[in-house]
Amino acid sequence: FRSDENVYIEGYRWIGKQRKHKKGGGLGFFVRNDISNIVETIDNNTEQTTEMLWIKVRTKQPTSIGFVYGIQENAKTEEVENQFQELTTSINQYKMDSNIIVMGDLNAKLNINKPDLKQNVSRNGEYLEQMLENTGMEALNRMTSHSGKWTRVNRNNPTEASVIDY
Repeated sequence: FRSDENVYIEGYRWIGKQRKHKKGGGLGFFVRNDISNIVETIDNNTEQTTEMLWIKVRTKQPTSIGFVYGIQENAKTEEVENQFQELTTSINQYKMDSNIIVMGDLNAKLNINKPDLKQNVSRNGEYLEQMLENTGMEALNRMTSHSGKWTRVNRNNPTEASVIDY
C-alpha cells in the first residue's frame, strides 16, 4: 500500500503502518466495522527496527495479533538477532494480558519433515526456533497444515519452494 488514505474496502476499517526504512509497502489489517470498536493498535515502540504491527482485540479473553515482515536471509547476523529479540520482547510483553497470534512473512525456514513436505532449517529459521522456544509459541503451519504447503515458489525455478510465511 502507498498510504492509509488509499486503502479502502466497504465495511472494513484499515489499520496500517508504512515502512520506516524502505520505500513502498508496509503492514496492515482490515478490521470489520462491526468489531472495530473493540480493536486497537498497541505497538507504540518507535525505537524498534523490526517491521511489525500489533493490534489487540478486547474481548473477555483479549487477543493480541502481530503481523511481521522479516529480514531477508542475506541480512547481517546482528540485524537478524535484533529482529528476533524485538519480536520476543513484544510477544512476552503482550502475552502477560492476552492470547498471542503472530503471522507474517518471516523469511525464515523451519525444519519440516513430513512425507509430502521436507525443508531444512535456515539461519533465520534457527533464530525463529529460538524465539518460539523463548516465548512458548508454536509454528502452527509446520505442525498442522493440511493444504497450501508451500508459501514461496521461485517463479524462475518452480522446484525451489519453501515455507517462510507463518
